[in-house]
Amino acid sequence: MSIYTDLACEAKELSGGLEGVTEQNERHGEIALTRITIKNEEAAKKLNKRMGSYITLDAPRLAERPLDLFDETARTLSKELAALIKNEAR
Repeated sequence: MSIYTDLACEAKELSGGLEGVTEQNERHGEIALTRITIKNEEAAKKLNKRMGSYITLDAPRLAERPLDLFDETARTLSKELAALIKNEAR
């Protein structure tokens, strides 16, 4: 399994509506969660990204170092990574 960190959200925003790409947005307390899935080669080429799932967690207040938000962010990230690993194992 390959793991990539990059700017999939930004690439999708710049491309506008694109077939073969899905986006899910959720809010978990102070954390904004965005899931981008690139489902086909055409979309991958247009976005200059590999096919697959991309996750972005945005928690601006982390810069202030609140321990409760660090814990919440770690739990959210843990759940997302576990789901990715479970889906990859299929």
